[in-house]
Amino acid sequence: MYSPTVGPGPGYPRELDTAAGPIEVDAATDAGLYGLNADVLGGGTRVWQGMAWRFLPEDFRMRQVYGNPEGASLADWPVDYAELEPYYTRAEAELGVSGAEGSLTARTPRSGGYPMPAMGSEPARELLARAAEGLGWGWGPIPLALNSVPHAGRPACVRCAQCVGHACPVDAKNGAHNTVIPLALATGRCDLLQDAEVIEVRDGHGAAGVTVMVGASGPAPVALDVAADVVVVSAGAVETPRLLLASGLGNDQLGRHLHDHRFVSILGTVDEPVKPYVGPGHSIATLDHVHAATVPWGGGVLVDLMSLLPLTSAGSPAPGVPEWGAAHKEWMRTGRAHVFGVFGMGQEIPVATSRVGLSPRVRDRWGRPGATLRKDVHPASLEIDDGMAREGATWLSAAGAAGVRRLVGTATASAAGEHSCGTARMGTSPQTSATDPYGRLHGARRVVVCDSSLHPTNGSVNPTLTIMANAFRVAEHLVAHWPG
Repeated sequence: MYSPTVGPGPGYPRELDTAAGPIEVDAATDAGLYGLNADVLGGGTRVWQGMAWRFLPEDFRMRQVYGNPEGASLADWPVDYAELEPYYTRAEAELGVSGAEGSLTARTPRSGGYPMPAMGSEPARELLARAAEGLGWGWGPIPLALNSVPHAGRPACVRCAQCVGHACPVDAKNGAHNTVIPLALATGRCDLLQDAEVIEVRDGHGAAGVTVMVGASGPAPVALDVAADVVVVSAGAVETPRLLLASGLGNDQLGRHLHDHRFVSILGTVDEPVKPYVGPGHSIATLDHVHAATVPWGGGVLVDLMSLLPLTSAGSPAPGVPEWGAAHKEWMRTGRAHVFGVFGMGQEIPVATSRVGLSPRVRDRWGRPGATLRKDVHPASLEIDDGMAREGATWLSAAGAAGVRRLVGTATASAAGEHSCGTARMGTSPQTSATDPYGRLHGARRVVVCDSSLHPTNGSVNPTLTIMANAFRVAEHLVAHWPG
């Protein structure tokens, strides 16, 4: 399997709200629209690459720092970096993160160190590190939720090149499935029900509840009603609002402000191959273009591009290389290994019209409305793309790469990629948010959201560690203040 797409399979159609009209897609044939949102125990952390960044302080106050460009819906978080910092430290410890303090941590004050040393170096890191130093840029090894050494009873990473889109063959990649879920089960106060899907959430003054389909993948699923003091919904930025909206819950803000990250890839050719299919993939990063003068609207992180596998590079050979035939085969044998790149991931400016709604046309296997997705791109987001592409090209050129070019067609995330967020944004007012600062759904008494849907903005780096840190914060408040 080369394609890192892990949707839920047939029976879960979605609808894209496009200028040309609605387009129905289904996970069975269009799994790319689900990104790395794995429908499995542990979710996307079963198949992620493991980049475990903290958001920078400015990421929590984008509107305060940059204002709100016309037509956008930027909003500040109701929590700042200082309040979230202890939860970041806990998340790094409980998840297991390998990293090093230095240039990449200078702007995020820490109350604790990384639990494991950074992953070892590789030729790509050495090449780009020299280039960064020549440019006067800071750089460092990427923090990764991978065991760089044996940790928590599991082995160290064997440095295969299949992290993205695949489960770890030696269980050295850290995710919910092998860290926090086993810890919760070990307390004796947690029950895990697999092969089950909630199809309705109910809120009430005396109790909440759900209807869950048990044995969901089998021939005879059973509908079970379960009562609860509180229901916590953590189904991701698409399925969380779809479930709540289909249950008749939430206000007009629920489902709005759907956004992801901006992505650009810059390629060039180097004299000596520097990505010899040694894992885990991305190795080096610079944050010098995050909240800096070089890239507008918060910019984004720049990292080395992972190894280009034969099939994934077949459709985009270097300029002048035929796409098929003997000359293409010769390039695959002798030239492909010299292709090297830089990858940029940055802020996406949210807009209220980008949203998750309920389709009046398509239904899932249980007869519920499928999600309808609308993705509008604000011009400010395109400025971020261009800025990251420019600085990425500068980095590659400084590393001695020839034929530096931007890979066309990779800049825009799909309507709902693996970093999607914002559709149940937290805030202090129901006029501008879907939940309160601790995830309680506006208009509901006993329903709490706890996933990336809460993020008003998505930061300038990967969001998973922030999702986890914020989950600890939400959970702590829920336990301490329920039912207040």
